[in-house]
Amino acid sequence: MDIMKLIYRSNSVAREFSKKMSDERILSIEPSKVLSNVNFNPEVRKMNWLFSERKNTILTDNFLIYGKQIFKKKELREKKVILLKTFFNFISYQVISFRHNDRYYYIGMNFNSLWIDNMNDVEIMNDNKRSYVPIVLIVLAFGFYIISKVI
Repeated sequence: MDIMKLIYRSNSVAREFSKKMSDERILSIEPSKVLSNVNFNPEVRKMNWLFSERKNTILTDNFLIYGKQIFKKKELREKKVILLKTFFNFISYQVISFRHNDRYYYIGMNFNSLWIDNMNDVEIMNDNKRSYVPIVLIVLAFGFYIISKVI
């Protein structure tokens, strides 16, 4: 069991969803972060992810559900999956990007190939840049630890 799925209570959310929409089969449920914007912005390595909304995202045969937002998969346009790796290369990450009506949505989650396989006509993009955020956070935490011992 994934620790993030425990923190986000993914199993409970899946059970609640199955009660409400019993005719829909859950293909995948993933803890995720979501950003939305009126303009397309392929830059996915920004600090605004720190303050993004966090919830479970559910993928079914016909829908993509995030919180109370329900998107019909056939209404999604400009679908892209951006594949990322962390600085240490041990966690693969993906950002699902799409346009619905006049907004662009970016859903970040741990890599799960089911999302790529079940999002019809999706463009796959690789982001080979490395994120230095984890190493910066580790250095800051270590610095605060050293300062707390000195004071």
